[in-house]
Amino acid sequence: MERPNKLKVMISGANGFLGKNLIAHLSKTYDVRSVSIRHDNLKFVGDDILKYQPDIFIYNGWYDGNSFSSVNNYEQFNNINIAIELGKVFSQLKDLYFVGVGSFAEYGINKTLISEEDKECANNYYGASKNILKTFTKTLCEVNNFKWLWLRPCYIYGPGDVHSRLIPNTIQACIDNKNLILNSCDSIVDYLYIDDFTSAVNQLLLNKNTGIFNICSGEQYVVKDIINMIKQEFNYHNITFDSSKDRKNSYTNHICGDNSKLQQIGWSAKYNIQSGIKKTINNYEK
Repeated sequence: MERPNKLKVMISGANGFLGKNLIAHLSKTYDVRSVSIRHDNLKFVGDDILKYQPDIFIYNGWYDGNSFSSVNNYEQFNNINIAIELGKVFSQLKDLYFVGVGSFAEYGINKTLISEEDKECANNYYGASKNILKTFTKTLCEVNNFKWLWLRPCYIYGPGDVHSRLIPNTIQACIDNKNLILNSCDSIVDYLYIDDFTSAVNQLLLNKNTGIFNICSGEQYVVKDIINMIKQEFNYHNITFDSSKDRKNSYTNHICGDNSKLQQIGWSAKYNIQSGIKKTINNYEK
């Protein structure tokens, strides 16, 4: 008996941390093709989409990134113009399962566990532009009778993460035996290991789920405790916590999610924070 053809998945942002890992994981099940979207190649990308005729498109790429230094750059809104141009291309497809990658930044400042039912109230341009993209793509899919899924990852970490982020930066400082000065690190956040993120996305796709899903651990971690966990693994002591470096104004020090909706589809995290940190450190040491 012939094996049926695999569903075709096209994913943007393939060079990023999430994109690379999604491709590696989803390639086990799907025929996956990556695409790099820029302002100057939209015609080429559009032709490629129409030629490939993807069953699933994962809109993961994002111009200007999501580092704290760039969250209020006006360039964040350029992503909307790109999405509108590609929306014209998607409308030419006969059928599509559209998957957008949003962010917890869409929720804005919150003091409690955030669920998908909570109202979006972004407090920076990054979160606002992600939320505009959510509204646009949802409407696009409704008009064209496409399936629509919106992922909201919280803090995802693991091997291959951007080096300037807190966990990889701390690990590298320990390996290099360099002094590291951080802020007070008293924020409470939700961290999820990268393999659990990709398995959650895969589960959602297999179930053909639609709507908004938080992709998070459902746990609450004090950042300083995670830093101290890394210090203990290396028996490293050259880290200073300096409250004068704390971010002010619109910065929120509590970013944690409710993942009960995700658990209801049969998913659960494989790694706790201890095992995830150890796997990340082992990768760096190699």
